[in-house]
Amino acid sequence: MAARRNVLTARGSKQRRGPRNRRGSGTEAGARAVSAHFPSVDILVNQSWHLRAEALRTVSDDDWRRFFRSQCDERSSIEPPLYGAMKRNNWGRIIFISSESALQIPVEMIHYGMTKTAQLAVSRGLAETTAGTAVTVNAVTAGPDRI
Repeated sequence: MAARRNVLTARGSKQRRGPRNRRGSGTEAGARAVSAHFPSVDILVNQSWHLRAEALRTVSDDDWRRFFRSQCDERSSIEPPLYGAMKRNNWGRIIFISSESALQIPVEMIHYGMTKTAQLAVSRGLAETTAGTAVTVNAVTAGPDRI
């Protein structure tokens, strides 16, 4: 019989128990709620995005910060408690769903490319901290979805 794993996604969760929607987990209050309900998870899938094609010159400062927060702050607020539990248990998987836009930044979505590049930096940095453990951190960088 296959081992059952508790899987939590940062947005639109598909876990085996508990509430199905983790929207808002990118806030401190949201992270506390997630950590209280899931003090330990085996697999954490970070899949969040805010996609809107817009010329850089028309993106407001507030929108720029919102784009960044939607991609990067979520990771910093939800991961520390869950990551700590994984390290204590010496097992876990953190998977970031990134995008080709992290490396091939589209001119109409520089703001999105910036967030996905930052996401790769966070995932790589976390991966470096797991050396010598059975915790892995990876990023899946999907390619284009149109021809």
